[in-house]
Amino acid sequence: MISYFKLFKIKNIKWTKEGIDEIYGTVVFIDNEKQDFCWHMTEQKVPSDDTIALIKIINKKGLFDIDKININSEELFLMTGWTNKKKFEESMNELYEIEVKMIDNYEETDSFFIHN
Repeated sequence: MISYFKLFKIKNIKWTKEGIDEIYGTVVFIDNEKQDFCWHMTEQKVPSDDTIALIKIINKKGLFDIDKININSEELFLMTGWTNKKKFEESMNELYEIEVKMIDNYEETDSFFIHN
């Protein structure tokens, strides 16, 4: 989850509550703005190791801007150095399915998500 939030240029995460199928916390951005969040997750929804590896590559190479990956998937596949295209596509699909709800005034509002 930390790798995922790093895409959004966060400086720090403060975990506030963990339930059976959700995690609450606050992210602090580089400019010190804060945003509360809730990630509705279950054991089945936790990102795979391959998806986490893909997120780390995107972060390391600076390929993310606001809420989009700023190169096409074919270029990204080549940059990963992976040879298994199916693994890459599954990881990309899983990455696009991650949604972490923002909380404002104790209500879920917008979301942290990635789209193509």
